[in-house]
Amino acid sequence: MKQFAYTTSVRLAAMASALAIAPAHAQQFQTYRPFGTLREQAARQQKWLDERMTTVLPALMRKHKVDMWVVPMREYNEDPVFSSIVSPTTFAARRRTIYLFFDPCGPGGSSSCVKPVEKLAMGGTSQGGVFQAIRSTKAAAGPAGGQVQAQAELWGDEQWQVLKAEIEKRNPKAIAIDISTVFAFNDGLSAGELEGMRAALGQKWTSRFHHADDLALDLIATRVPDEVDAYHKMQEVVWGVIPQVGPLWTSYALYRFESNSRSATVLGLIGAGGIGQTLFETLNSFSYSQVSAIVLVIVVAVSLIDFLSQAIRSRLL
Repeated sequence: MKQFAYTTSVRLAAMASALAIAPAHAQQFQTYRPFGTLREQAARQQKWLDERMTTVLPALMRKHKVDMWVVPMREYNEDPVFSSIVSPTTFAARRRTIYLFFDPCGPGGSSSCVKPVEKLAMGGTSQGGVFQAIRSTKAAAGPAGGQVQAQAELWGDEQWQVLKAEIEKRNPKAIAIDISTVFAFNDGLSAGELEGMRAALGQKWTSRFHHADDLALDLIATRVPDEVDAYHKMQEVVWGVIPQVGPLWTSYALYRFESNSRSATVLGLIGAGGIGQTLFETLNSFSYSQVSAIVLVIVVAVSLIDFLSQAIRSRLL
């Protein structure tokens, strides 16, 4: 009994010492994050979005000679350009979301005009302040997302009516919509959204629709300078890590292969097929000459695989 109590006390003391020492050891390990934490990455991507919306978008709209671009979409059926115009933390469109871009400088712009492109969101959020989020004129029924909202969220037919009102305020000459028979990334406007938009806007505005054949694709493909730098950094990390872990991957793959080659015989004996099942069947038929040949083949094959695997792993490591 005394021996048991003594042993128990020693074990408890050892556990207490290990727990006391663990934080000190844990502090010695540091995780290497070449691109920062997920929050830091999201903040960097948000800056890319801000820069893309203020520099790339106006140039593309003037290149394609449109002064308005309307991008409506439904939740889980987003336009391919969606991820290029929203924050990195946005997962999907909010029910229906309509993004409207308007260049007050007119189609093609002018050298004397320096007005920024207006960016409106009818549905969803402002995407980190990038868009002016327009809400309903109705009072909100209650708190949304833990915050008390003075106005309800736009939804349903009211979104189309607000879109029409915003278009009438600006009187655009050319309205780009994402329809294309060439590139899939330019063909993000669904038939239902197009039908709803035509019904709400009427002939006056739908007659000014232009197929933005390359506008969406150009916005998706264009990278701001800091994005290019991040891509180069990513390539450096990838090509720097592969030589370090490549030998370990190869060594482990060879080890698993030689282990599987030894296990194949046992698995076959219990019904998994392969050479083990053949061995089992010949044993049951008392064909001992065939059993000897099979065993010899298994021994030679496993030995060769082990020898070659060991030789390759010793050179890699």
